[in-house]
Amino acid sequence: SKATVSVLYWNMMLLAPRISIVWLAVLLVWITFIWAYAPGQKTQPAVQEMLRKQQHDIEHLLKDNSHIKDDLERVLEALEGGHGDTHKKLEPRKKAIELLEDSDSSGGSEEEETPEPTPAPKKKKRSKKHKKGKSIGIDELGMRDELEQDKQGTIAVVMFVYKRDALFKKAMARVLDVIDGDKSFRVFASQDGTDFPQVTESIDSFSNVIHLTHERNDTGATPKEKRLHFEPYYAIAHHYGWAISEIMSIAAYDKVIILEEDLEVASDFFSYMKATSPLLDEDDTLWCVSGWNDNGKAELVKSSTALYRTDFFPGLGWMFARSFWEEFSSTWPQGFWDDWLRQPKHRKGRACLRPEIPRTFMWCEGGVSKGQFCREYLSHMKLEKQSIDWQSKLKTDFYTKEKYNEWLDDLVNSATTVRSAEEVEDEAEYKIYYTTNREYKALAESFGLMTDFKDNIPRTAYKGIVTFRWKGCRVHLVSRLSLYE
Repeated sequence: SKATVSVLYWNMMLLAPRISIVWLAVLLVWITFIWAYAPGQKTQPAVQEMLRKQQHDIEHLLKDNSHIKDDLERVLEALEGGHGDTHKKLEPRKKAIELLEDSDSSGGSEEEETPEPTPAPKKKKRSKKHKKGKSIGIDELGMRDELEQDKQGTIAVVMFVYKRDALFKKAMARVLDVIDGDKSFRVFASQDGTDFPQVTESIDSFSNVIHLTHERNDTGATPKEKRLHFEPYYAIAHHYGWAISEIMSIAAYDKVIILEEDLEVASDFFSYMKATSPLLDEDDTLWCVSGWNDNGKAELVKSSTALYRTDFFPGLGWMFARSFWEEFSSTWPQGFWDDWLRQPKHRKGRACLRPEIPRTFMWCEGGVSKGQFCREYLSHMKLEKQSIDWQSKLKTDFYTKEKYNEWLDDLVNSATTVRSAEEVEDEAEYKIYYTTNREYKALAESFGLMTDFKDNIPRTAYKGIVTFRWKGCRVHLVSRLSLYE
């Protein structure tokens, strides 16, 4: 009857997530068959003949797949439980089950056997610990006690990833290769959301990487920022804040290195980080160590061991201490976290340490900034190929504020004053003065430096001095004015 057809249809909808497309097709054909022979219905002879031919196969299929009937019975039981007043409404469902029972008992012809369907290949199941829409941190993984044992002297390494699966695999493989089993580092991967299951699977393929999952959150953008599609910058800030809190507040590591899935690290990157780590404890005017140099193009660098203090936060492979997070965790921004850190009220006159030759290299593929500066600057950065033994080479006390400032003052005061790049000729120390930001930009363009400012600070500047190499010589662009305190 039409009532039976209706019942079958709605039960099919209830069971749709549980049965395959093949059985959906079977049920639809069966419904069509019943409808065609319902009382009062007139069916064309050709259609009737077609349905008769299909009835034989359908009966066999139903017999071989009695689980459909079982599913219907479970639905019936669930619907009947605690709903006595709806008993009459459930009668059509009972008739639907009886219909399937009749199909099972009919047996059909024994001359033809329906071949068993080829089983579908099994898909790798998503880890139950990383279900969509849930943040999975240290406690949810049940790892607090384990991490408590290795945090003393161990530096946490966190790689942030959203959707760039191929880059992540390449970057993480490189990280693990460079670390090479060094127990001084504990590696984490923090995934923003679970919209990209291939990223989840890639992280889990690294057995020695701890997988954190952040519930993606891009709230906080103003209406104007939304029109400019700036929500991803807010998602990044939320993700960073959550993951750093897991590492610094929950796991309580003393130091953490921040990486992204589009960064390649040099062979001595972790040696450099380990050797400079004590500086973050000894000098409270130094708040981070970075492996990046914004002016790290091949023609602008020379020394593999030279390091500099900078007032401009470099990012892109950087390390900081827990004291930093304790200071900023309660006021961490919802968006544009890197520019937030560069603001004078947050920097408070403190500096970062950066190398002359970069220890990180950015692959310019995708990303939120759409390759900003990539074609002109980032793709030309030099990644150090020589592996330096920083533990034996580095004299950390040299980079404390007082000693470094004294060295830089002597260097600049003794440098030869010139006015342009054309005057830089032989192996010597040079300086060029500038007064305004416009004047600085013109000089920066002539040397191929990055020209932008953040809160009135040029990239790589320290006390208004930008130091780089040109024709093998060291050149300082020196401000005549006190641009900032």
